[in-house]
Amino acid sequence: GKGDFPAAKTSFEKAISIYNQDPAFFHNLALAYEKMNRIELAEVNYRNAIRLDEKYGKSWVNLGHLYYSKNKYSDSLVAYK
Repeated sequence: GKGDFPAAKTSFEKAISIYNQDPAFFHNLALAYEKMNRIELAEVNYRNAIRLDEKYGKSWVNLGHLYYSKNKYSDSLVAYK
């Protein structure tokens, strides 16, 4: 159901196990981790999305927000560019 982030996490992990070349899967997995306050895993998965597509803007923006919230201001500026 709506807001069931553990179920979303499981669904995206399954999708990635089938096809691991879609940055959207990693981005959405990162969102689920972020909503569950698993910030380190969210960061890893935003970076995975960017690794697959360095122009994947949504992940760059969310990574910037994540760094900003962790007071990593210089890292957030790099992500926002």
